Amino acid sequence: MPPTTRNFYNKSYETDFRNAIDKIDNAVQRGFSGSPGYEEVGVLMMHWENNDVPGIDPAKDRLAAVFRDVYHYDVEPCTIRLNSVGGGPDRFLEKTILDFRDKYEGPKSLLIYYYIGHAGVSSWTGQTLTTWAGTSQEEAPRIEWSGGHSLRAIADRGFGDTLYLLDCCHAADPTYDADGSEHLVASTGEDPATALTFPSFTNRLTELLERGSGAPANIVQIHAELVSQMRSAGTHIKYTPVHIGAKSKPSIYLQRLDTRGVKALQTYQTSGAGKVLVLLSLQGQANIPDVSEFHRWLTHNLPPNLASAEVEAVFHSSSHLILFTLPLEVWDCLEETGVFEFIDFVDSHNLLLPEKNPSKPGTALPVRQKENVPFESSSSPRK
Repeated sequence: MPPTTRNFYNKSYETDFRNAIDKIDNAVQRGFSGSPGYEEVGVLMMHWENNDVPGIDPAKDRLAAVFRDVYHYDVEPCTIRLNSVGGGPDRFLEKTILDFRDKYEGPKSLLIYYYIGHAGVSSWTGQTLTTWAGTSQEEAPRIEWSGGHSLRAIADRGFGDTLYLLDCCHAADPTYDADGSEHLVASTGEDPATALTFPSFTNRLTELLERGSGAPANIVQIHAELVSQMRSAGTHIKYTPVHIGAKSKPSIYLQRLDTRGVKALQTYQTSGAGKVLVLLSLQGQANIPDVSEFHRWLTHNLPPNLASAEVEAVFHSSSHLILFTLPLEVWDCLEETGVFEFIDFVDSHNLLLPEKNPSKPGTALPVRQKENVPFESSSSPRK
C-alpha cells in the first residue's frame, strides 16, 4: 500500500509573519518571565507498597535526598497502602493529598507531586482515565489519577503553584487541560516508560538536579536538557520526556531555599540545550523581505544562551511553507494552535546551506535582556 497523503484543507495557516512573531514572543514570556521566589516547597513522593518493579526504591530515595539536602525542600514520603482504616488505596491517597495540600498551599508556596510506578489508561462511561497500580497484573488494585473526580483534580485545587513529576507509563494524559499547574513526565499518553529501571526518567532528572546544585532553573530548561541528553550513550532514555506547561502562569522555577526559606544561590550560565525543526504554513504569498525580517527577528529577539534559531528553508505551495529552528525551551511554551508543526529534534542547521554570517540587526522589535540559564557543565554546545 502506498503511503497516504494528508488532507491539506484541514491544515491551519497563519495569516502573516507578525502573528507568528507574536505567538513566539508570548511563548518566551511564558517560559522566562517567572521568578524563583518561593518561601516554602513541599514534595509528596508517592509509590505503592506492593510495587513489583526493581530499582524504584533507590531511584526515588536518591531524588528525595536531592530535594531535601540540596534544595532544602520539605519531602514527605507516601507509600500507597492497599488497605487502611479509612478504606482502600484511593481513600488513603485522597486523605494524604488533602493533608499535604492543606499543609503547604499558600501564595508563595510550591507543591510538587512525584509518582513512580505502574500506570495505565482505561475508559469509563465514555471518559478516558489514567489509573495507577502497584503491579502490572489485571487484578491489581488501582486508583483513578485523572478524570473529573480524580485525585489529580483534588491536588489541582490547591492554592499556590503545582508541579507534577511522574515516572510511569502513559504519564502525559492526552485529556489533561493544564491551567495553573505544570507537568514534567516520563512519557506521552501513548508510550510506556523505560521499565522504571536504570536508566529511568527519575535517575536522569536526579543527575541533572545534582549537577545544578540548587541553582535556579525553570521546568522548560530542565526538560530541554533532558531531551538533549536522551540520545547520548551515557544518558540514554528510551522515550522522550514530556513537558506540559500551565496556560495561565510562567514556567515554575526550582531553586535551593536557605534556612529562612528565601532565595539563596546565584544562577550560573550554560549554552542552550537543544532545538526543534518547526514548519510554519503561511497563508497566501510571502515576499523575500518578509522572510528576511522574520529571520532577523528570530536571530536577535530570543533570550541569549539558548540554542540559535534561524529560517532553514522556504517553499512555495498553495501557501508558503517556512522551515525554521527554534530553541526547545521556547517550543515547549508555544500555545497549541496547529499553526506550528513539530518536525523533529535537531542538532544543527541545514547542512546543505553554506555557513552564514550573522544577520545584521534590522528589526524594530526590542532585543531581550540576557536571561540566566543553569547547568553550566552541560555537554550540549550551542549550535
